[in-house]
Amino acid sequence: MLELIHVRSESHSYPVWVGCDVLSQQYWLDSLPFLDQILIVTLPECEPLAESLVTRFASHFGVMVNKMVLPVQERDKGLETAQQVWSELIRLEYGRQAVLVAVGGGMLGDLIGFCAGCYMRGIRFIQVPTTLLAQVDASVGGKTAVNFSGYKNMLGLFYPPTAVIADIHALKSLPEHDFVSAIPELIKYGLAFDAAFFTWLEENITGLVARDETILSKAVSWSVKVKAEVVEQDEKESGCRMLLNLGHTLGHALERCQAHPPISHGQAVGLGLLFSLQLSEKHFGLSPAVRQRVTAMLQLSNNPTSMPASISSAAILATIRMDKKHLPDKYRWILVECLGKACVVTLEQDVIGYYLKEWDQHAQVEY
Repeated sequence: MLELIHVRSESHSYPVWVGCDVLSQQYWLDSLPFLDQILIVTLPECEPLAESLVTRFASHFGVMVNKMVLPVQERDKGLETAQQVWSELIRLEYGRQAVLVAVGGGMLGDLIGFCAGCYMRGIRFIQVPTTLLAQVDASVGGKTAVNFSGYKNMLGLFYPPTAVIADIHALKSLPEHDFVSAIPELIKYGLAFDAAFFTWLEENITGLVARDETILSKAVSWSVKVKAEVVEQDEKESGCRMLLNLGHTLGHALERCQAHPPISHGQAVGLGLLFSLQLSEKHFGLSPAVRQRVTAMLQLSNNPTSMPASISSAAILATIRMDKKHLPDKYRWILVECLGKACVVTLEQDVIGYYLKEWDQHAQVEY
């Protein structure tokens, strides 16, 4: 299965290639404009894949291709790491015709996109996402960012890539924890935008966890199509794109509060989905069956369904005050009006605090 999906936005349009063994094919290379001054940036665990791309780019374009390995994690996604990339571009004497290629997960893609958007007021960059989370979400849409002053993605740009190549085979060696923790992002698309996708996920969750390539390809391409449609309507997150943050307000707070044991982005989003569904039941009368169905999918994919006891509601409230959607003494929260339809509501701080305390009382650490 191979799909070419075009993301068309107000500022830029670009192709997203999705399928098995895409990177070994010729068509995506042929579709690119001529590239010179190429710097491939990757993580240590992705270096063999990056090295193969060095050879392919060099052969195809007939130019020297350089590679940079960054041994970084999410906590390192800041200005200091960005400076390393900019310094390497300057050392190589790369100008505005340069192109950065990010070979790695969403963290690296965010960072490299930010570096590309800032260097000489903008150079091209290509996303080669190697994690499920990056393929279904982070690599598409042009949101780039670095963390700052302890806050996730506090500095960033809307800066679309030149192309995205999502090869399902790149997920073969992904650690189990990293793979399954991306599944809440898939569930998010179904809850917020597409009831049919939600139902399809339910029916195929076992095959998805088992990394069935046909199911994986369909899940990635379906997610990309949903996100592409949203981005085409609202590139700069002033309207419907905000709905993609379903589960993320609480999720980002949980990440920053540093649970013990540690909690990943995807796991945090999964808990954020459950909390948002609970609020949706109170606010819209959403059937509890929706939350039960999400809980079942999270359990089948080995994701947590209970709030970590090591984090208090007070700590979460203090953290979400810096959320980008926050208003003075009020919170803009993404809720689910009915399956497949999300919306933005404004809730009083006391309301959020009350329901978070309820979660505190039933907190467990079964993950």
